[in-house]
Amino acid sequence: MRLNNKTAIVIGGAGGIGKAIAIGFLREGASVAIVDNNKLLIERVEKEGITTEGHVFCWWSRTRY
Repeated sequence: MRLNNKTAIVIGGAGGIGKAIAIGFLREGASVAIVDNNKLLIERVEKEGITTEGHVFCWWSRTRY
């Protein structure tokens, strides 16, 4: 499945299953916004520089509901 010209937002995407989902979307060509409340994990994801066909944007949020 190709996801070119598609955008995904992955909440909790800096680790575990969320990160795996984000990487899967990226490998299929999607642009992905990775959002997580763990600043350290988000910084690690940014430094990893995942090589894919899509674009990645990482965002750390401390929003409380």
